[in-house]
Amino acid sequence: MRVALVTFESFYDHSLALDYLVGYASERREATGPAEFGVFVHREKDDTKRVTQQVLEWGPDVVGFSTCVWNIAESVRAAKAVKDTAHDTVTVFGGMEASFRPRALLEDCAELDFVVVGEGEVPFVDLLGRLNRGEAFQTAVAGLAWRNATGAVISGGFGQALTYMDNLPSPFQAPGFAERGLSRVLYESYRGCAFRCDFCLYSREYAPMRCFSLDRVRDDLAAIARSGATHVRFVDATFNLDADRAKKILRWMAGCEANVCVEVVAELFDEEMISLLPSAGVRHVDIGLQSTQRNVLEAINRTWHRGDQFRKNLDLLRREPALTLNVELIAGLPEDTPAGLRRSLDEAVLMLPDHVSVYRLLGLKGTRLARRADELGLRFDPDPPYELIGSASFSPEDLDRVNDLTFAHLVLFNSGVGRYALRHLLSACDLGPSAIYDDFVAVSVERGTYSREEIRWLGRHHACGNRFESPTLPGLELPRVRAAIVDYLANAGLPGLLGEHRRIATDLADFGYRLAELDSAREHIGKAAGAGQSELRVAPWCQRASYPPSVLAELVRQGHDLGELAPEEVAGVVFFYHPELGPAALAIDDATASLLDQEAIGAGDEQPPVLDVLRGLAILVPKEALISG
Repeated sequence: MRVALVTFESFYDHSLALDYLVGYASERREATGPAEFGVFVHREKDDTKRVTQQVLEWGPDVVGFSTCVWNIAESVRAAKAVKDTAHDTVTVFGGMEASFRPRALLEDCAELDFVVVGEGEVPFVDLLGRLNRGEAFQTAVAGLAWRNATGAVISGGFGQALTYMDNLPSPFQAPGFAERGLSRVLYESYRGCAFRCDFCLYSREYAPMRCFSLDRVRDDLAAIARSGATHVRFVDATFNLDADRAKKILRWMAGCEANVCVEVVAELFDEEMISLLPSAGVRHVDIGLQSTQRNVLEAINRTWHRGDQFRKNLDLLRREPALTLNVELIAGLPEDTPAGLRRSLDEAVLMLPDHVSVYRLLGLKGTRLARRADELGLRFDPDPPYELIGSASFSPEDLDRVNDLTFAHLVLFNSGVGRYALRHLLSACDLGPSAIYDDFVAVSVERGTYSREEIRWLGRHHACGNRFESPTLPGLELPRVRAAIVDYLANAGLPGLLGEHRRIATDLADFGYRLAELDSAREHIGKAAGAGQSELRVAPWCQRASYPPSVLAELVRQGHDLGELAPEEVAGVVFFYHPELGPAALAIDDATASLLDQEAIGAGDEQPPVLDVLRGLAILVPKEALISG
C-alpha cells in the first residue's frame, strides 16, 4: 500500500506532523501491514491541479491531508481532485481543523472517506492496518470518523494520545535527514500547554501536556545543527515555561548558526535565561500579550498575567540587540472595546518592541470561546479562518476601523520605516500612537497615497493570522511606505508639529527606511547563500554624515546605538558574496565605490551597479562581478 501525505500553505520546508506519522507508522509494520510513504509539502501559492497531479503520479492508494484553519479549503479541493481522477483512492483528513469538525467535513465533502480525530499517530496506524487487511468499518473506532453504508457519520471521538513522547521516532535522527536539505525546520520539545486560554488550541482537553526527554531534545538539536538548517522554529506553546529545562536547552544550543524563533511568556524570564538567548541563535521572540486590560484577560482565562513583570522583562529583552521582539495583541476579545484595544496598542507600542502584531479574534473550532460564542455575543464568519464579524462591543464598522488602525500601525511602526519618526511625533505632539495612526489614515486617504479600500484590505489581511514571518504584502513595499510617510509628515496637522519637528521626523523616516532595507538585504542574502552561509558581516552604519546633528541627537534620545564609525569614514554599504567569507557587507568610501562600480559594469540589468547601492542601499552585487580576495 502506498500512502501519500500532503499539506498546503507550509511556510517551512517540512511538516512536523507528517514526519511524525511516517516515523511512527514505519516502526509498526506489524500493525499497519506493508506500507510505503511519500510526503508532499506545498506552499500556499502552489496550484491545486498541479499538486494533485504530482501526488497521483506517485500512485498512492491512500492520500492523507494535514489540515489547519489556513489550508482546509485547499485540502477539500485537492481531495475532490484526487477522487475525480482516482475514484478508488482513499482520502483522509487529520490535524487541528479536521479533528474538531469531522462530522461537518464528512457530510459536506462526499470525496472524503475518513477523518483522524485528535493526535494522529496511534489512530492513523490503526486505520492503515484496517485498510491493509480489508476490514469493514462497522462500529465506532476511537480516533476515527467515517460514513457508513447509509451515509450516516460514525465517530469514535478523540483517539489515544501518546503517553511517553520518546516512543515517537525522531525525524531529525532518522537516516537521511541531513540529505533532505531542509532550510526552515520546525521543532517540538513538548506537546500541549500548561495554560488554558479560551481562544487557543495549544491546550488539549483530550490529552495532558507531555515532554520529550532532555536527552532526546539534546540529540535532536545536535542533528538539526549538523544538517545545516538556517531557521529553526520551536512550536512549543511556551518555550520558557520550565526555566531550568529552557536554560539547559539554550546551553546545548550555544554557538547555533541558525536563526531560532521561540514563543514565550515574558513574565517567566529571569536575567540568566535572557542572557543565554543570543548565543543559542535565538533571533525572533514571539510574546503573547493579547491585551493590557485586566478585565479582558480575566474574561479569556489569562489571570496569570502580571503587567509590571511583563514590562520589566521586556525591557531586559530589549537590551539584547540580537533579538527581534514581537508582541501580539488580539482585536475583538470578550469584554474588550474599541477604546480598550486602542489603549492596549498604545501601551504595547510604548514598550518599544520591534513589532506589535494585531490579529483579529478567530473562533477556532474546539476552543472554549467558540463553544460559548452565543453566550458571549460573538459572531464569527462561518467559513475558515472564522474571523470575528461582530459582537456586543465591536460592530462591523468598529472592525473596519480596527483595520484602519492596523494598517497605520504596519506602516508607521512594524515596517521599521516610520518607527523613529513616530517616536519623535509622540514626544513633540504629546499624543498616543493610535491618535497619530488616525491622522495618518485620514491624510493618506485625502492625499490619495492609499485608498480606503486598500487600507482596509492591508489591515485586515495582516490582522488574520500570524504574518510576522511572511513575505511583504503588495502595497507595503518599503519605497512606497517611505513615500507615504514623507508625504504625511509634510501634510499632517498634528498639534505642536512645528517645522523643525517635521524636518527631524522626515530625516528619521529616511533613517528607518535605510535600516529596513538593510534588514531586507540581510534576509535576501541569507536565503541566496544557502545553508551554512547565512551569517552577514554588516557594517554598523550607513550614510551617517547625511543627517544633521538634531537627528543624531534625537536618535540618541531614543536610545539608538550609533556605532563607533566617524561620519567621514563611511559613504555607504555594499553587499557582496566573498568566495571565502560567504555573504558579507562592507562600509566603503566614495573612491572604493567607484572602483567596485567598474567591476560591476557587466552585471546586466537585473543587478544594479554598486553606485546604486550608495543611493538606495541593500543591493546585492552578483558574485560574478566581485573582487576575489
